[in-house]
Amino acid sequence: MNDRLKLRAYVKANEEMEEVDSICFDEEMNYDAQVVVGGVGRMFDEVELMQCTGLKDKNGTLIYEGDIVYKKGSLNWKKEKINSQVVWIESLAAFGLSDENGLHQMTRNLENIEVKGNICETPELLGSEAKVDK
Repeated sequence: MNDRLKLRAYVKANEEMEEVDSICFDEEMNYDAQVVVGGVGRMFDEVELMQCTGLKDKNGTLIYEGDIVYKKGSLNWKKEKINSQVVWIESLAAFGLSDENGLHQMTRNLENIEVKGNICETPELLGSEAKVDK
């Protein structure tokens, strides 16, 4: 199985994450639906597509673009734990992490990364999470 080629979609109408069944990119075909999600045809503007990175976090959960992850040891200048969003970095042609400290390459040490949520369903996770005990 090639997880790298998997897609999921956040369906805006019912606010649910679904696996993508198929996609039609041929505009000349005049299909009513361009994305089939959970057996239902949708137009591109009705969904938010997210590509799988092909990587798994420390719990074995697949990591997708748009996921919000916590990387062990990620702190801001106030010594608060921070979460990062998984993003595509065009200049590197690679997935990376974006947070209040900037853009970072995604580490190969995935034992330190845990998926906490995603940008569509839990955007509040991108705020400061908790203070670190001294």
